[in-house]
Amino acid sequence: MRFEVILELDRIARFTGEMSALGDAVDAPASARWESIGPWLHHRPHMRPFAVRTFDGDRTTGIAVLATSTRRGIQRIVKAGERGEPTSLLYDGCDALDHLTTAIGDALREVSAPWVLRLTGLPADSVAARQLASATRSARVAPGSSSPRLDVGDDQTAGTVLSRNTRAAVSKARNRIASDGRSLRLSWIRRPDELAPHLGDIMTIRARRNDALNRADGVDDAELATFRDTVLAHCRANRARVLLAHIDDVVAAYAICLESSDEAWVYSNAVSPDFLRYSAGTVANADVVLSYLADPVICHVNWGAGVQRYKMSGPVTVQRATELTAWSSPTLRRLERLARSAPRRLPRSTGSHRPPPAD
Repeated sequence: MRFEVILELDRIARFTGEMSALGDAVDAPASARWESIGPWLHHRPHMRPFAVRTFDGDRTTGIAVLATSTRRGIQRIVKAGERGEPTSLLYDGCDALDHLTTAIGDALREVSAPWVLRLTGLPADSVAARQLASATRSARVAPGSSSPRLDVGDDQTAGTVLSRNTRAAVSKARNRIASDGRSLRLSWIRRPDELAPHLGDIMTIRARRNDALNRADGVDDAELATFRDTVLAHCRANRARVLLAHIDDVVAAYAICLESSDEAWVYSNAVSPDFLRYSAGTVANADVVLSYLADPVICHVNWGAGVQRYKMSGPVTVQRATELTAWSSPTLRRLERLARSAPRRLPRSTGSHRPPPAD
């Protein structure tokens, strides 16, 4: 079995069909699919693609799509995607995983500059992480971010997946909307042409909510474009469901769910600051749960990284991701550890410490 390193985005895109099939084979999360990886790379020209593909004749047996940048003479290699999102190597069987991790190690040893590889969001107790650590020789495997995962399988009911407090909060919100003479409408969208007219509202709500919570993500052009194109790509692949909660004729809250295997991952959900009084976000999140409870295929709702109160309602298991960090040499690993532990030097003061005179 052979391997190749692909550094051109358009060449990687030629293997989207193979990536889809391999993703199905390993039950890869939606964020490890080309519909997420492609937009992320496209809108970050400062990140250079670095893909390792293993193949047997004309058949692709494994692929890992990474991205690289150079800082201070060190090549930084990461997964192609957001740090907090789940990921997976794509391969066809245990032997293919062994070949792929070995190929990644061999490809990295061919990199001329010192390098650091960091992969976040790998599955808990990841076999791939352990094999990569062995293949790259100087590596560390550690626990990563936590993601609450709700069981909505056949043995669950509305009374088990939504706590009594959540059900009461939804009832109170609906009553408040009605008592104010307003209307609530919940609708699910799958097709890109249905979603397109609402994307502007969704992106505005996301940006305003992030700003209200003092979050930095989702405000620059690259982030916004990645968000838009990712959602549309998953819609085209029939892997996305989007919930819109309208109060009167205005989008008050939304939830974007990306589906893979038996899991729905809540890629993004937010409420407009204008509708916090009506708990529109709580109403929307509850409908996400109830809709997937009725779904014959989806058995789990993954709320995404970060343990928050609203994510912990019902039969939830907190999954801990795995992080792999590998270095081109033990010396570089020691130098990076020393750099992290060194105290930061404060800039030398050039003026007097006396307070200015009062006016």
